[in-house]
Amino acid sequence: MAFQAMLGLVKLGVHCVTGKKVAIKIINREKLSESVLMKVEREIAIMKLIEHPHVLGLSDVYENKKYLYLVLEHVSGGELFDYLVKKGRLTPKEARRFFRQIISALDFCHSHSICHRDLKPENLLLDERNNIKIADFGMASLQPAGSLLETSCGSPHYACPEVIRKKKFQNFWLQTSIRTFCNNLYIKFKDLTTEEVVTCFGSN
Repeated sequence: MAFQAMLGLVKLGVHCVTGKKVAIKIINREKLSESVLMKVEREIAIMKLIEHPHVLGLSDVYENKKYLYLVLEHVSGGELFDYLVKKGRLTPKEARRFFRQIISALDFCHSHSICHRDLKPENLLLDERNNIKIADFGMASLQPAGSLLETSCGSPHYACPEVIRKKKFQNFWLQTSIRTFCNNLYIKFKDLTTEEVVTCFGSN
């Protein structure tokens, strides 16, 4: 099985010695602009710094003149977003369990000066035991201790007002938005377009 990811094809692979399943992301260099390729290389560099039970693991990278091959941890549970839509509202116990795992992973990332910057249920994967795996570090950045990132990025429907207004911000709003979605299956401003979300926050 394979599906189209934003920047490449992802296929299921099997380690020839251990028999362990892996996900292989295949990226065609020739189809990427220089700026996008730099972002991909930054994502790879950041993921190599992270080894945590609740962050999707990158075990190896292979490359040739045309392709990049990212060997990623295989998880079979899909996105947290789809899990929530299918199951409905979580019990308080399950919501707390997911949230503890998210906070544990974020705390680890922040302790290594890494800021994800696009945290949302669609980027939270589940393994076969329903454990959280934070994925997609495409917008991640190294954040020096004691400083705040000022670049606006991520998904507007989960973004905090400070991001929309292009002011200094932190990750607490994102965490609250995810917790709200887990508890109530509700996305803030879900009925608004991106332009309407920007207008809503920009007017206050």
